[in-house]
Amino acid sequence: MRVGILTLFHNNDNYGAVLQAYALNRVLRYQGHEVKTITYDAHHYGFISKVKFAFRFHNKIEIFRHVIKLMKKFFFRGSLRQNMNSKKADAFAIFKEKYIPHTKEVYDDSNLTTINALFDAFVCGSDMVWHLGCADISTAYWLKFAASSKKRVSYAASMSQKTIDSIQQKQIQETLPTFDAVSVRESSSVDLLNRCLEKPMNIDWVLDPVFLLTAEDWQNTFLLKGFSCDYICVYLLSPSSKTVREINEYSRVIGKRVRLIPTDGLNSANCPAEWDCMMDEAPVHFINTLMGASVVITDSYHGFVFSLIFNREVFSVLRFSSSSEHDNSRIESLMKMLPVQSCVLSNNFSHKELLIAKPLDYKKINSVLALWRKNSLQFLRESLEN
Repeated sequence: MRVGILTLFHNNDNYGAVLQAYALNRVLRYQGHEVKTITYDAHHYGFISKVKFAFRFHNKIEIFRHVIKLMKKFFFRGSLRQNMNSKKADAFAIFKEKYIPHTKEVYDDSNLTTINALFDAFVCGSDMVWHLGCADISTAYWLKFAASSKKRVSYAASMSQKTIDSIQQKQIQETLPTFDAVSVRESSSVDLLNRCLEKPMNIDWVLDPVFLLTAEDWQNTFLLKGFSCDYICVYLLSPSSKTVREINEYSRVIGKRVRLIPTDGLNSANCPAEWDCMMDEAPVHFINTLMGASVVITDSYHGFVFSLIFNREVFSVLRFSSSSEHDNSRIESLMKMLPVQSCVLSNNFSHKELLIAKPLDYKKINSVLALWRKNSLQFLRESLEN
Protein backbone atom coordinates (compact mmCIF):
# COMPACT_ATOMS: atom_id res chain seq x y z
CA MET A 1 0.00 0.00 0.00
CA ARG A 2 1.20 3.53 -0.80
CA VAL A 3 1.27 5.37 2.54
CA GLY A 4 1.80 9.08 3.13
CA ILE A 5 2.80 10.20 6.61
CA LEU A 6 1.88 13.66 7.84
CA THR A 7 3.84 14.83 10.85
CA LEU A 8 5.89 17.82 12.06
CA PHE A 9 8.67 17.22 9.55
CA HIS A 10 9.29 20.18 7.23
CA ASN A 11 11.50 23.03 8.55
CA ASN A 12 11.74 21.24 11.87
CA ASP A 13 15.09 20.81 13.61
CA ASN A 14 13.74 19.24 16.80
CA TYR A 15 15.51 15.95 17.54
CA GLY A 16 12.46 14.10 18.80
CA ALA A 17 10.23 15.26 15.95
CA VAL A 18 12.63 14.14 13.24
CA LEU A 19 13.66 10.87 14.87
CA GLN A 20 10.06 9.78 15.47
CA ALA A 21 9.36 10.66 11.82
CA TYR A 22 12.26 8.42 10.81
CA ALA A 23 11.09 5.57 13.05
CA LEU A 24 7.48 5.51 11.82
CA ASN A 25 8.58 5.74 8.19
CA ARG A 26 11.01 2.85 8.67
CA VAL A 27 8.53 0.62 10.53
CA LEU A 28 5.85 1.04 7.86
CA ARG A 29 8.37 0.24 5.14
CA TYR A 30 9.43 -2.89 7.03
CA GLN A 31 5.75 -3.89 7.18
CA GLY A 32 5.76 -3.94 3.39
CA HIS A 33 4.33 -0.55 2.45
CA GLU A 34 5.62 2.02 0.00
CA VAL A 35 6.07 4.98 2.30
CA LYS A 36 6.89 8.66 2.05
CA THR A 37 6.71 11.38 4.65
CA ILE A 38 4.82 14.35 3.23
CA THR A 39 6.84 17.56 3.04
CA TYR A 40 4.10 19.83 4.31
CA ASP A 41 4.55 23.50 5.17
CA ALA A 42 1.91 24.48 7.71
CA HIS A 43 3.56 27.82 8.56
CA HIS A 44 2.89 27.00 12.20
CA TYR A 45 6.38 27.90 13.31
CA GLY A 46 5.95 31.52 12.19
CA PHE A 47 5.89 34.30 14.76
CA ILE A 48 2.37 35.52 13.90
CA SER A 49 0.90 32.02 14.23
CA LYS A 50 2.57 31.57 17.60
CA VAL A 51 1.18 34.88 18.84
CA LYS A 52 -2.30 33.89 17.67
CA PHE A 53 -1.88 30.69 19.69
CA ALA A 54 -0.88 32.72 22.75
CA PHE A 55 -4.10 34.74 22.55
CA ARG A 56 -6.12 31.55 22.80
CA PHE A 57 -5.15 31.53 26.49
CA HIS A 58 -7.59 33.06 28.96
CA ASN A 59 -4.94 34.14 31.46
CA LYS A 60 -3.53 37.58 30.52
CA ILE A 61 -0.32 36.97 32.46
CA GLU A 62 0.27 33.79 30.47
CA ILE A 63 -0.37 35.68 27.21
CA PHE A 64 2.19 38.36 28.12
CA ARG A 65 4.78 35.79 29.23
CA HIS A 66 4.29 33.73 26.09
CA VAL A 67 4.59 36.68 23.68
CA ILE A 68 7.74 38.02 25.38
CA LYS A 69 9.31 34.57 25.16
CA LEU A 70 8.48 34.39 21.45
CA MET A 71 9.91 37.84 20.77
CA LYS A 72 13.18 36.83 22.36
CA LYS A 73 13.26 33.60 20.39
CA PHE A 74 12.41 35.06 16.99
CA PHE A 75 14.02 38.52 17.11
CA PHE A 76 16.80 38.67 19.70
CA ARG A 77 18.98 35.61 19.12
CA GLY A 78 22.67 36.37 19.20
CA SER A 79 24.94 35.77 16.22
CA LEU A 80 26.42 32.68 17.91
CA ARG A 81 23.00 31.06 18.27
CA GLN A 82 22.05 32.01 14.71
CA ASN A 83 25.20 30.30 13.47
CA MET A 84 24.44 27.22 15.57
CA ASN A 85 20.89 27.11 14.19
CA SER A 86 22.22 27.30 10.63
CA LYS A 87 24.66 24.44 11.22
CA LYS A 88 21.95 22.41 12.92
CA ALA A 89 19.51 23.00 10.07
CA ASP A 90 22.13 21.78 7.58
CA ALA A 91 22.77 18.66 9.66
CA PHE A 92 19.05 17.91 9.85
CA ALA A 93 18.59 18.41 6.11
CA ILE A 94 21.35 15.87 5.42
CA PHE A 95 19.77 13.39 7.84
CA LYS A 96 16.30 13.73 6.31
CA GLU A 97 17.62 13.33 2.78
CA LYS A 98 19.61 10.22 3.69
CA TYR A 99 17.25 8.40 6.05
CA ILE A 100 13.64 9.55 5.56
CA PRO A 101 11.99 8.97 2.17
CA HIS A 102 9.82 12.04 1.58
CA THR A 103 8.02 13.95 -1.14
CA LYS A 104 10.34 16.25 -3.06
CA GLU A 105 7.52 18.69 -3.65
CA VAL A 106 6.63 20.92 -0.71
CA TYR A 107 2.89 20.98 -0.09
CA ASP A 108 0.76 23.54 1.72
CA ASP A 109 -2.97 24.04 2.17
CA SER A 110 -3.36 25.40 -1.36
CA ASN A 111 -2.29 22.19 -3.11
CA LEU A 112 -2.48 19.44 -0.50
CA THR A 113 -5.57 17.79 -2.01
CA THR A 114 -3.54 16.96 -5.13
CA ILE A 115 -1.50 14.51 -3.09
CA ASN A 116 -4.44 12.10 -3.06
CA ALA A 117 -3.19 10.86 -6.44
CA LEU A 118 0.05 9.59 -4.85
CA PHE A 119 -1.19 7.56 -1.88
CA ASP A 120 -3.74 4.92 -0.90
CA ALA A 121 -3.62 5.77 2.81
CA PHE A 122 -2.59 8.63 5.07
CA VAL A 123 -1.15 8.36 8.57
CA CYS A 124 -0.94 11.44 10.80
CA GLY A 125 1.48 11.35 13.69
CA SER A 126 3.28 10.95 15.77
CA ASP A 127 4.32 13.97 17.81
CA MET A 128 2.14 16.92 18.81
CA VAL A 129 0.12 17.10 15.59
CA TRP A 130 -3.13 17.50 17.53
CA HIS A 131 -1.84 20.03 20.04
CA LEU A 132 -3.74 23.31 20.18
CA GLY A 133 -0.77 25.25 18.82
CA CYS A 134 -0.41 23.11 15.69
CA ALA A 135 -3.69 21.52 14.75
CA ASP A 136 -5.76 24.70 14.82
CA ILE A 137 -3.60 26.44 12.22
CA SER A 138 -4.32 23.85 9.54
CA THR A 139 -6.90 21.08 9.19
CA ALA A 140 -4.26 18.97 7.44
CA TYR A 141 -3.23 17.20 10.64
CA TRP A 142 -6.83 15.98 10.93
CA LEU A 143 -6.46 14.58 7.37
CA LYS A 144 -9.34 16.72 6.15
CA PHE A 145 -7.69 16.91 2.71
CA ALA A 146 -7.86 13.12 2.24
CA ALA A 147 -10.39 11.79 -0.27
CA SER A 148 -13.17 9.62 1.15
CA SER A 149 -11.73 6.60 -0.69
CA LYS A 150 -8.42 6.83 1.21
CA LYS A 151 -7.61 5.11 4.48
CA ARG A 152 -7.13 7.57 7.35
CA VAL A 153 -5.13 6.51 10.38
CA SER A 154 -3.61 8.36 13.29
CA TYR A 155 -0.57 6.81 14.93
CA ALA A 156 0.44 8.05 18.39
CA ALA A 157 -0.96 11.52 17.73
CA SER A 158 -0.23 13.77 20.69
CA MET A 159 -2.34 16.55 22.19
CA SER A 160 -0.39 17.22 25.39
CA GLN A 161 -2.91 19.70 26.78
CA LYS A 162 -5.35 19.89 29.64
CA THR A 163 -8.45 21.15 27.90
CA ILE A 164 -10.00 21.58 24.46
CA ASP A 165 -11.52 24.87 23.34
CA SER A 166 -14.56 25.26 21.10
CA ILE A 167 -12.53 25.64 17.89
CA GLN A 168 -10.63 22.43 18.41
CA GLN A 169 -13.73 20.60 19.61
CA LYS A 170 -15.48 21.41 16.35
CA GLN A 171 -12.53 20.06 14.35
CA ILE A 172 -12.56 16.85 16.35
CA GLN A 173 -16.30 16.36 15.88
CA GLU A 174 -16.03 16.94 12.12
CA THR A 175 -12.93 14.90 11.36
CA LEU A 176 -12.28 12.14 13.89
CA PRO A 177 -15.31 9.99 12.89
CA THR A 178 -13.90 9.88 9.33
CA PHE A 179 -10.80 7.98 10.50
CA ASP A 180 -10.50 4.24 9.91
CA ALA A 181 -8.33 3.83 13.01
CA VAL A 182 -7.28 6.21 15.76
CA SER A 183 -4.42 5.93 18.22
CA VAL A 184 -2.83 8.45 20.56
CA ARG A 185 0.44 8.69 22.44
CA GLU A 186 -0.92 9.84 25.81
CA SER A 187 -3.54 7.99 27.81
CA SER A 188 -5.21 11.28 28.79
CA SER A 189 -5.99 12.01 25.12
CA VAL A 190 -8.33 9.01 24.89
CA ASP A 191 -10.81 10.57 27.30
CA LEU A 192 -10.18 14.12 26.06
CA LEU A 193 -11.10 13.16 22.49
CA ASN A 194 -14.09 11.01 23.35
CA ARG A 195 -15.61 13.76 25.49
CA CYS A 196 -15.90 15.81 22.30
CA LEU A 197 -17.84 13.17 20.38
CA GLU A 198 -21.53 12.34 20.52
CA LYS A 199 -20.66 8.68 20.08
CA PRO A 200 -17.36 7.50 21.67
CA MET A 201 -14.82 5.84 19.36
CA ASN A 202 -12.35 3.04 19.90
CA ILE A 203 -9.08 4.91 20.48
CA ASP A 204 -5.88 2.96 21.08
CA TRP A 205 -3.09 4.08 23.37
CA VAL A 206 0.22 3.22 21.68
CA LEU A 207 3.96 3.78 21.88
CA ASP A 208 5.83 6.72 20.44
CA PRO A 209 7.40 5.53 17.15
CA VAL A 210 10.97 5.69 18.47
CA PHE A 211 10.04 2.92 20.94
CA LEU A 212 9.04 0.66 18.02
CA LEU A 213 12.75 0.22 17.27
CA THR A 214 14.93 -1.58 19.78
CA ALA A 215 18.28 -0.33 21.06
CA GLU A 216 19.91 -2.79 18.65
CA ASP A 217 17.90 -1.36 15.75
CA TRP A 218 19.15 2.15 16.49
CA GLN A 219 22.73 1.02 17.08
CA ASN A 220 22.96 -1.13 13.95
CA THR A 221 21.33 1.39 11.62
CA PHE A 222 23.52 4.32 12.60
CA LEU A 223 26.61 2.35 13.69
CA LEU A 224 26.42 3.89 17.15
CA LYS A 225 29.42 3.30 19.39
CA GLY A 226 28.67 5.64 22.27
CA PHE A 227 31.40 7.42 24.17
CA SER A 228 33.31 6.84 27.41
CA CYS A 229 30.19 6.63 29.66
CA ASP A 230 32.10 8.78 32.15
CA TYR A 231 29.92 11.87 31.83
CA ILE A 232 26.53 13.31 32.70
CA CYS A 233 24.50 14.15 29.61
CA VAL A 234 22.32 17.24 30.12
CA TYR A 235 19.53 18.03 27.65
CA LEU A 236 17.23 20.75 28.99
CA LEU A 237 14.74 22.75 26.94
CA SER A 238 13.64 25.23 29.60
CA PRO A 239 15.85 25.01 32.70
CA SER A 240 15.80 27.33 35.68
CA SER A 241 19.02 28.73 37.13
CA LYS A 242 18.39 26.53 40.17
CA THR A 243 18.27 23.41 38.00
CA VAL A 244 21.66 24.29 36.49
CA ARG A 245 23.15 24.91 39.95
CA GLU A 246 21.85 21.59 41.30
CA ILE A 247 23.26 19.68 38.32
CA ASN A 248 26.61 21.41 38.78
CA GLU A 249 26.68 20.37 42.43
CA TYR A 250 25.68 16.80 41.53
CA SER A 251 28.50 16.71 38.97
CA ARG A 252 30.98 17.90 41.59
CA VAL A 253 29.87 15.35 44.20
CA ILE A 254 30.01 12.28 41.91
CA GLY A 255 33.12 13.48 40.08
CA LYS A 256 31.79 13.31 36.53
CA ARG A 257 31.95 16.03 33.90
CA VAL A 258 28.86 17.39 32.15
CA ARG A 259 28.32 17.09 28.40
CA LEU A 260 25.57 19.43 27.21
CA ILE A 261 23.27 18.91 24.23
CA PRO A 262 22.55 22.58 23.39
CA THR A 263 19.05 24.04 23.16
CA ASP A 264 17.63 27.54 22.92
CA GLY A 265 17.18 27.40 26.69
CA LEU A 266 20.69 26.19 27.58
CA ASN A 267 23.72 26.29 25.30
CA SER A 268 27.38 27.30 25.14
CA ALA A 269 26.45 30.96 25.57
CA ASN A 270 24.85 30.54 29.00
CA CYS A 271 25.94 27.21 30.50
CA PRO A 272 28.64 26.88 33.17
CA ALA A 273 32.12 27.34 31.69
CA GLU A 274 33.31 23.91 32.82
CA TRP A 275 30.62 22.06 30.86
CA ASP A 276 31.42 20.50 27.49
CA CYS A 277 28.96 21.55 24.79
CA MET A 278 28.09 19.17 21.96
CA MET A 279 29.07 21.01 18.78
CA ASP A 280 27.98 18.43 16.19
CA GLU A 281 24.19 18.84 16.24
CA ALA A 282 23.31 16.05 13.81
CA PRO A 283 20.48 13.73 14.99
CA VAL A 284 22.82 10.71 15.01
CA HIS A 285 25.24 12.53 17.31
CA PHE A 286 22.32 13.38 19.60
CA ILE A 287 21.45 9.68 19.95
CA ASN A 288 25.09 8.74 20.41
CA THR A 289 25.57 11.32 23.17
CA LEU A 290 22.56 9.99 25.11
CA MET A 291 23.59 6.36 24.60
CA GLY A 292 27.16 6.99 25.76
CA ALA A 293 26.31 8.77 29.01
CA SER A 294 26.49 7.20 32.45
CA VAL A 295 23.70 9.54 33.61
CA VAL A 296 21.15 11.60 31.63
CA ILE A 297 19.28 14.60 33.05
CA THR A 298 16.58 15.95 30.76
CA ASP A 299 13.23 17.73 30.64
CA SER A 300 12.66 16.53 27.08
CA TYR A 301 10.16 13.76 26.34
CA HIS A 302 12.33 12.18 23.65
CA GLY A 303 15.48 12.71 25.69
CA PHE A 304 13.80 10.60 28.37
CA VAL A 305 12.54 8.01 25.88
CA PHE A 306 15.91 7.42 24.21
CA SER A 307 17.56 7.12 27.63
CA LEU A 308 15.08 4.37 28.48
CA ILE A 309 15.67 2.62 25.14
CA PHE A 310 19.41 2.52 25.88
CA ASN A 311 18.88 1.57 29.53
CA ARG A 312 20.67 4.64 30.86
CA GLU A 313 20.46 5.96 34.39
CA VAL A 314 18.14 8.88 33.73
CA PHE A 315 16.33 11.67 35.55
CA SER A 316 13.30 13.25 33.89
CA VAL A 317 12.59 16.78 35.11
CA LEU A 318 8.95 17.86 34.83
CA ARG A 319 8.85 21.10 32.85
CA PHE A 320 5.45 22.49 33.76
CA SER A 321 3.82 23.52 37.01
CA SER A 322 0.15 22.89 37.74
CA SER A 323 -0.65 26.54 36.88
CA SER A 324 0.88 26.32 33.39
CA GLU A 325 -1.20 26.32 30.20
CA HIS A 326 0.73 23.16 29.25
CA ASP A 327 0.70 19.86 31.05
CA ASN A 328 3.07 16.99 31.79
CA SER A 329 0.82 14.36 30.22
CA ARG A 330 3.62 12.98 28.03
CA ILE A 331 5.72 12.03 31.04
CA GLU A 332 2.71 11.08 33.17
CA SER A 333 1.58 8.72 30.43
CA LEU A 334 5.01 7.07 30.37
CA MET A 335 4.77 6.60 34.13
CA LYS A 336 1.48 4.71 33.65
CA MET A 337 2.97 2.66 30.85
CA LEU A 338 6.36 1.78 32.36
CA PRO A 339 7.73 1.50 35.94
CA VAL A 340 9.78 4.71 35.79
CA GLN A 341 8.23 6.77 38.58
CA SER A 342 11.41 6.76 40.67
CA CYS A 343 13.38 8.82 38.14
CA VAL A 344 10.85 11.60 37.56
CA LEU A 345 11.61 14.85 39.40
CA SER A 346 9.81 18.13 39.98
CA ASN A 347 11.38 21.23 38.42
CA ASN A 348 12.45 22.28 41.91
CA PHE A 349 14.59 19.22 42.64
CA SER A 350 17.72 19.13 44.79
CA HIS A 351 20.96 17.38 43.80
CA LYS A 352 20.52 15.27 46.93
CA GLU A 353 17.50 13.61 45.30
CA LEU A 354 19.75 12.46 42.47
CA LEU A 355 22.25 10.98 44.91
CA ILE A 356 19.69 8.82 46.75
CA ALA A 357 17.47 7.83 43.82
CA LYS A 358 16.84 4.11 43.33
CA PRO A 359 18.13 2.68 40.05
CA LEU A 360 15.56 1.73 37.45
CA ASP A 361 14.70 -1.95 37.04
CA TYR A 362 15.50 -2.31 33.35
CA LYS A 363 14.74 -6.01 33.29
CA LYS A 364 11.14 -5.18 34.18
CA ILE A 365 11.01 -2.07 31.98
CA ASN A 366 12.28 -3.95 28.92
CA SER A 367 9.79 -6.75 29.48
CA VAL A 368 6.83 -4.37 29.70
CA LEU A 369 8.12 -2.36 26.76
CA ALA A 370 8.36 -5.47 24.57
CA LEU A 371 4.64 -6.15 25.10
CA TRP A 372 3.70 -2.54 24.30
CA ARG A 373 5.88 -2.70 21.19
CA LYS A 374 4.13 -5.87 20.01
CA ASN A 375 0.67 -4.35 20.49
CA SER A 376 1.61 -1.03 18.85
CA LEU A 377 3.07 -2.76 15.79
CA GLN A 378 -0.07 -4.86 15.57
CA PHE A 379 -2.21 -1.70 15.57
CA LEU A 380 -0.27 -0.39 12.57
CA ARG A 381 -0.50 -3.67 10.67
CA GLU A 382 -4.23 -4.09 11.21
CA SER A 383 -5.05 -0.42 10.56
CA LEU A 384 -3.55 -0.53 7.08
CA GLU A 385 -4.82 -3.91 5.99
CA ASN A 386 -6.76 -3.87 2.73
